[in-house]
Amino acid sequence: MNDSVRIAPPPGYGALVALDRTKHRGLAPRNPLPFGGKLNALYITGTEFPLAARYYPIVFVKDSGRDAYVSMVVTALTAGENLFVDEAGQWVRDVYVPAYARRYPFCVAQVLDDGGEPRQNLICVDEGALERSDKPLIDARGEPTEAWHAIDRFLTEMEGARLHTERLCRALEDLDLLEPFEAQAFVNDGGKFHLKNMYRVTEERLRKLSGDVLEELVANSDLGRVYAHLLSLDNFKFLVDRAATRRATA
Repeated sequence: MNDSVRIAPPPGYGALVALDRTKHRGLAPRNPLPFGGKLNALYITGTEFPLAARYYPIVFVKDSGRDAYVSMVVTALTAGENLFVDEAGQWVRDVYVPAYARRYPFCVAQVLDDGGEPRQNLICVDEGALERSDKPLIDARGEPTEAWHAIDRFLTEMEGARLHTERLCRALEDLDLLEPFEAQAFVNDGGKFHLKNMYRVTEERLRKLSGDVLEELVANSDLGRVYAHLLSLDNFKFLVDRAATRRATA
């Protein structure tokens, strides 16, 4: 990789480098591999909405860097906390873990050309999360193992889901379906939580869409995801319960 290429790490990652068959041979992610304990929101793709909606509020956030909306799950009511990750840094059992967390320490970065257009996708890794292993991702000859092929397939699937989610977010914006909202809560010990800068789909505007537009949303599997998002907003009250329990046992 050209040393002049700088890769901005996604939230929760350390410094990123391009995955290298020579440099990273004999290595694998640490086990156990903590991730996300300080993230009160994580990116999520549209394909994950139905499962994630069982546990987390799904909201939309304006990414000022790209001037576009992105979808995220809310995992806590305060910054620097994740109510679904325990003190050991492990996700609690029996909840859906977003793909964004499961792909760590890898990610896909876009290398841009001089005109700012995507030139290629680059698989990157947070080197601090790798260690020597008898089950490496790249063997002593520099060849990828089956363990790496499984990760590679997952990253490819996630990248495809990300592109579909970008299209969903653009459609919701173009149809003027998103409205800003805030979430406030109080717990018994007097604590107060206040989340801002979130967006949700407006049901009133959704109901006024023409039949042709609704048919297109159905054909793209978007309508079901929209309603999964709307149903998920009830999970804010469960976040309050989790926060109160954690504060009571701290």
